[in-house]
Amino acid sequence: MTLVKTYPEPQLLLDLLESRVQSLPPLAGESIDAARVLFEKIQYGGFGSAETRRSALYVLRHFPLSGAASSIASAATIGRLSDWIAPEPPGG
Repeated sequence: MTLVKTYPEPQLLLDLLESRVQSLPPLAGESIDAARVLFEKIQYGGFGSAETRRSALYVLRHFPLSGAASSIASAATIGRLSDWIAPEPPGG
């Protein structure tokens, strides 16, 4: 899987939020999980500078726990997608 090709565009996520859907497209969930793994490897694998690892830690706070995005892609029991993912408020 190539993250650059499969990671959902911000507009797709915003459209999904506005439409009040209950799941992610399967490929989007898998891509979000794969991106989380990439940032975890940067954070915990000692790659890059200390600043890069701090940045990875900041980015990780915006990702669901392991497997959650793929689960959301296949389950309609999460309520609304907006309960799980939403844009960070300005200044947040």
